[in-house]
Amino acid sequence: MNLLGNLTFRLIGGAIGLALLASCAWLIKDRFHQRGLAQDAVACATAAADEKDTAPLDRCLPKVADEVRVARQARLCERSLLPTLRDDSRFAMAQSCAAGTKRLVAQADATAADLAATQAQLRAARAETTAAVTRAEARAATSNERERHGRTVIQAAPRDAGGIIRCDAECLRRLNGQ
Repeated sequence: MNLLGNLTFRLIGGAIGLALLASCAWLIKDRFHQRGLAQDAVACATAAADEKDTAPLDRCLPKVADEVRVARQARLCERSLLPTLRDDSRFAMAQSCAAGTKRLVAQADATAADLAATQAQLRAARAETTAAVTRAEARAATSNERERHGRTVIQAAPRDAGGIIRCDAECLRRLNGQ
């Protein structure tokens, strides 16, 4: 019995030792796996914080990588729009911005075009008004000069004994400016 008890004790001890060894191996493997996940998380956080948006996202979880790509696209859209949308950044805006932003940019472009057209019409109207005022002033000056000349000629015209002006042929010639 002693031999059988000793053998049983060894078998049970060996099984327990083997189970402990397997669980230690599993814990070590899990520790390295957890360490790898932690390193991947740090690498992903570093890539997500990249200001140039060029760091690879291959170590990120798929959902996190998708969120970072959306944030990068939003930053690219913002960079193409700010401080002002320029002709050289329109392509980047068209490629990176959402449809709502593109619609707002198109509305702003249409408003700017309307403003430019209205300003051009206003400039043309001002030019026409200035030319009309110049012509009217010239006509008024000519009319005033004619009226003054006519009064001068009439004041110098011969009068009869009753004080009535008698404008002869010479008076009429001077009145007409000849």
